[in-house]
Formats: sequence, structure tokens, C-alpha cells
Amino acid sequence: MMSSTTPHQNLFQFWNTKEIPYEIEQLMRTWEVVPSFSHRIYDTKMAESYIAAHIGSRAHTAFLKCDVPAMQADFFRYCALYHEGGVYIDADTESSGDLASLIADEERGVLMKRQTRVANDFLFFRHLKDPLLNRVIEQAILNIEGRISNNVWLVTGPGIMTNMYQDEAQRPIFDGITFRDVGIVRKIVRFRNDLEYKNSDSDWRQSLDAGSSSIFRDL
Repeated sequence: MMSSTTPHQNLFQFWNTKEIPYEIEQLMRTWEVVPSFSHRIYDTKMAESYIAAHIGSRAHTAFLKCDVPAMQADFFRYCALYHEGGVYIDADTESSGDLASLIADEERGVLMKRQTRVANDFLFFRHLKDPLLNRVIEQAILNIEGRISNNVWLVTGPGIMTNMYQDEAQRPIFDGITFRDVGIVRKIVRFRNDLEYKNSDSDWRQSLDAGSSSIFRDL
């Protein structure tokens, strides 16, 4: 049984710019003070350097081709948790419970489910180099290289693990992972939808509109 007091578990978050909007900064501060976690925020430049240093040139190039901040956040979270293990939590959330208790007894990891979909707003992997994350990173790279869709959800987002889990041939790679219903996770990781940036052009959902610009950057 794992102890809920394990010191300095990684807690990663991402915001694409150095200057973080006030509403997001206030939410992130609720995670900064959570006991037993080492809170680390990365922006796009920091994430780019991290991926180049720790994951490799192909992953680095794929990250550079992500032109939407949500894609960058998706790709970075997989890489950070693969390289170091720990927790990733989206920036549009606030701490509202005992995070340590959510992962305390989990030997491999915790994923959140929304009905039949595997979410990635909250991710926990106990150990570095988890084979599931290795496969997710590889699939994200292939999706970016192939420009398979203009839908971030499918290219780098929850669509990757959702499709993997729904494929019976790939499902065994999830063995040992605990799935928590979104209602359970939300008691501790409170998702905020009432944020100004979600109504701006920077929100990834804007790319779903007909005639919207490509989510990919030409290098």
C-alpha cells in the first residue's frame, strides 16, 4: 500500500505564455500550496526545451508543429509524466480536496473517465517510463505528422487514449490503471468553465468551426 504522505510527488501544469492571466494564476495558486507535491508550471518555451532534452528530436519537432496552446499542453503532459512520473492537472481547475488521497494507494496510475471516454484533464502515473504514455506519445506524433484532423481532441487530446481503450487489442496496456469517474475526481479537482479565456479565440474549440485556420504550424 502506498502512503499518502509520499514527499514531493510531481504536479505539472501548463500555460502557454510567461504572463499568466489573473483568473488562471489564482487557480494555479490553489495547487501550489497542496502538501506533499512539487508544483511546476511550464510555458511553451520551457516545454519545448524539456521535450528536446528528455524525449528526443522527433517529439520536439512534433511539439513545434502544434499551433494551438491546448495541443502543446496535451503533448507536454504526456512527455513530462513519461519522463518523471507524477500528476498533471489542467490550468482551468482548482484544488478542492485531498489530492494525495486520490492517488495514495495506486501502484501504477489513475485516469479519469467521462462515460465511455478517457479524459486527460487529470492524469497520474506513479512511475516514469510508463508504457502507456510511451504509446500515447508515439500516437500523438503520428497524428501530428499525418495531420489527421483539425480537431485537437482527436490529434493530441483525450481521443488518443479513448480510441486505444476502446480497441480490444490495445486495452491490456491499461491493466493496473485505476479509472475514476469524473464525479469522483471533481470533488478534489474542481473544473471551472466560467473563465474568460474560454470565450476567446485562444480556446481550442474555436478550431472546430468551419473554415477555421489549421491547428498545425508549418516549420
